[in-house]
Amino acid sequence: MATAYPIVYRINVAMAHLGISRTQIYRLVNAGKLDLVKLGPKSSGITSASVQRFVDDSTHRFGKRSQP
Repeated sequence: MATAYPIVYRINVAMAHLGISRTQIYRLVNAGKLDLVKLGPKSSGITSASVQRFVDDSTHRFGKRSQP
């Protein structure tokens, strides 16, 4: 059975998945590398598709990670 992933990550969850700061998340949003969506008047999220795309692009750019 496939693992279900959320469609949108809250900012703090995206930070944890990518291992980067909140400031860097917003820099990547401003650069068009991550997609920000409003979840409510005071909350935002990052689409899981843009997180995956960012990871895939980074992996291809910097080479594949070594497998354990």
